[in-house]
Amino acid sequence: MLRVLFPVAIHADTARSDIQFGSIERPTHANTSWDWAKDEICAQKWVDISEPGYGVALLNDCKYGHRVRDGILDLNLLRSATYPDPVADQATHEFTYSLYPHLEGFAQGRVVQAAYELNVPLRLVKGEVLPSSLAIVDIPGVVIDTVKKAENSEALIFRLVELYGRQSTATIQFGNGARQVEIVNLMEEDPTLVDLNNSSVTVEFRPFEIITLNVH
Repeated sequence: MLRVLFPVAIHADTARSDIQFGSIERPTHANTSWDWAKDEICAQKWVDISEPGYGVALLNDCKYGHRVRDGILDLNLLRSATYPDPVADQATHEFTYSLYPHLEGFAQGRVVQAAYELNVPLRLVKGEVLPSSLAIVDIPGVVIDTVKKAENSEALIFRLVELYGRQSTATIQFGNGARQVEIVNLMEEDPTLVDLNNSSVTVEFRPFEIITLNVH
């Protein structure tokens, strides 16, 4: 097993871990048998520990096993088990991870944005110049997670999620002159028309809520 450890000068009773469309807090101690049994905790793009005024996040692009104990951020890079394959993982490996210090907590420190930038970096593509972005959200706590063609029409689907765990009001500005916007469920059904003003809509989000927009 290959791990990388980062001792940090932070005292925190909990660590916040990224999960699909949200994040959760887990204890950093082993005061109970349940806590003691958590040899590792899972996180997708980041795990963060913060105290008032300062914090540190460990970002990665494909490694999900972590330990957070005694002020140490620990990432499991490689498991080379010998069973059932005695030569498992015997090769050259490359890893991408980043230690990200920040002010305040994970939300104010923009940990979510830093993790997305690590996982989905900007790409240069040679082609025609686009007139504007497909869509822009005016607050950092709501992100556009998915853009795709609708299953049963030529419309575009924008799937947005609130990632800070708080009530939010977001305005989404569409760059391609949207003519009609509907809120639909995850199956792209049950449309509800949304007021459209100069190619933008305003949507209310509950904590960690996923909202899907069908844009014509």
